[in-house]
Amino acid sequence: MRQSISCTPVGAPSTRSTRSTRRGNRVIAALLVGCLASVPASFAAEPDEWGEEDDDFGEDESPPSKPADPDGFGDDDDDFGDGDDDFGGDNDGSEPPVDDDEPSPWSMTGFARSDWGLWVERFDDNPFAKGRQSLDLVLNYSSGPLRFVVSGHAEYDLAYLVERDSYDGPTLEAYELLVDFRKTFLALSLGDIEITVGKQIVAWGEGDAISAIDVVNPRDGREPGLADLDDLRLPVLATRIGYFTGYHRFEAMMIHEAFFGYRSPPFGPFSPLPALIAGDGGLDLAPLLAGRDVSYRDLQDRFSLDNQEVLLRWSYKGPGIDLALYGAWVLDDQGVVVLPDASSFAGTGDIEVGLDHRRFWLIGHSGAYPLQDWLFKWEAAVKLDQAFNVQRDAGGPLPELGVDTIGNFNGVLSITYAGISDTTIALEMGQTFPFETRDDLLFELDVPQIALRSSHTLLREDLRIDAAISLLGWKAQLGWLARVEANYTLMDGWKLGAGFITFQPSDSVGPFSGFDRHDRLFVKLRWDFTVF
Repeated sequence: MRQSISCTPVGAPSTRSTRSTRRGNRVIAALLVGCLASVPASFAAEPDEWGEEDDDFGEDESPPSKPADPDGFGDDDDDFGDGDDDFGGDNDGSEPPVDDDEPSPWSMTGFARSDWGLWVERFDDNPFAKGRQSLDLVLNYSSGPLRFVVSGHAEYDLAYLVERDSYDGPTLEAYELLVDFRKTFLALSLGDIEITVGKQIVAWGEGDAISAIDVVNPRDGREPGLADLDDLRLPVLATRIGYFTGYHRFEAMMIHEAFFGYRSPPFGPFSPLPALIAGDGGLDLAPLLAGRDVSYRDLQDRFSLDNQEVLLRWSYKGPGIDLALYGAWVLDDQGVVVLPDASSFAGTGDIEVGLDHRRFWLIGHSGAYPLQDWLFKWEAAVKLDQAFNVQRDAGGPLPELGVDTIGNFNGVLSITYAGISDTTIALEMGQTFPFETRDDLLFELDVPQIALRSSHTLLREDLRIDAAISLLGWKAQLGWLARVEANYTLMDGWKLGAGFITFQPSDSVGPFSGFDRHDRLFVKLRWDFTVF
C-alpha cells in the first residue's frame, strides 16, 4: 500500500545549505514522528459507552459448553421458513401452517452519528474542526449452528468543504471520505467447538486505555484521544478456532492480511511534523521538502502467504477470577523506518520512506480479580525480536538509520474503584523495560504511560459524565491530554453528547508536538435503529 504525501510548506526557500550530521539526525527524527503513528496505540482513544467492541462470541461472558439455543433466535426452520415450493405456490395443506410470530433468522441493525467539532483557539482562522456524518449497518443471519455477519461503515466529513484549498491531498484522502467493511464473518458452532472465518475484531488482554497484549487488531489513529470505541479497533481477515470446556477456553487464530490501520498523514491535522518545520526553534526542513512529494509505503504486501500471523490463547473465566495466557508471532503494526539514500534528500525528486513491519514473538499473561468494591487487572508481556530504529554516524551529512531487534518486558496494572454510589474511578499504568540499555535508539522505550478515568451516572442513569487524563511520562515529559464528556439518553435509541479535550505538548519532541492549538469542543448525536 502506498500513500503519497504532498509537502509544500509556506514560504519554503528554493536553495538548500549543507546539513551537518546533527541537523541530519533531527531531519530523520522529524520524518519519523510525522510519518509514523502520532501517538502510541494505547493512547489512541479513551473508552466510552457509545458502543462495545469485543470478539464475536461475547468474550466477556463465561461461555457454556453447549448453549441451549445457539443462534439466540429460537428458530430451527430452514433458510426459507415456509413449506412453499421454490416458485411461491400455495400451500396444499400437507405442511403445517407457518407461525408468523416466529422470529426471522435475518436481522439488520445500525447506527447513524453526527459528530461536530470546533478548534477553540482558531476562531480567527478556520475553527471548523469536524463535521463527520457516518452510518454503520450490520446484516446478521443466525440459524442453528450457523451465523453470518456483514457490516459496513461509511463516513463523510463536511469540515473539509470549508476552505478546502488549505488542505493537502493526503489529508483529504485520510479524513474526508471513508467507506469500508467492518466485521464480516461466517461462524459455525459445533457443540464445544466454534470456527470463525472472515474480518474479525478480537480483544486481547484486560487493559482499557493501555495494553501490552492487545496485538490482534490495528487501530484507527487519525484522531488521538477522540475516536469512539466503535471505530478504534479495525477488523482483519482471519480464521479462528475456539474450544470450550467448563470455565476454560482455548483459541487458535491465523491472520491472513497485513493491514496496519489508519494514521494521520505527515501534514494532517494530528501530525506533529508541521510544528517541527515551522516556528521559533523548529527544524528547518522546508529546504528539503519544498515542492516535493514525500510518500511512505508498507513493505509487506497486504495479502501474501509470507505475512500470515499466528496467535494462541487460553483463558479461564471462573468464580472470582479471570486468567489468560497468550502466545503470538505477529507483524509489528508500528513498523520501523527504512530511509532512501542520502542522495534522495539532496536531489529534487520525490522522497519515499518505507515502513517495515517486522515480526516479533509475544508471550503474555493477563488477569482480573475483584475484591469488594475494587477490581484489579493486570497484563505482563515479553516481546522477543521486536525491531526498533537505531542511529549510527555514517560520517556524512546524514546518519545511517539502522534496525536492531531488542527484547523487552511490558507491564500494565489497572485498579478500578466502584465504592462511591453511581461512580467508578480507574487508574491504569504501563511501562516498557528493554532487556538492554541502548544510547542509539531514536525514541526512548521506557517512558511510562498513565491513564486516570472517572465516570458518574445520574438522572436514573440517563446522564453519564466521563473525565479522563492521559500522561506520557511520570512528569508528563512527553505531553499529556485531558478530556471531559457528558452523554444523555434522549429517548430509546437516541444519545446526545458534548465535551472538551485539551492537548498539552511538552518542550521535547514527542507525539503531541505542535498540539498546543488543538483543544477542541465537540458535540455528537447518535441514533441506534433496527431495520428488520
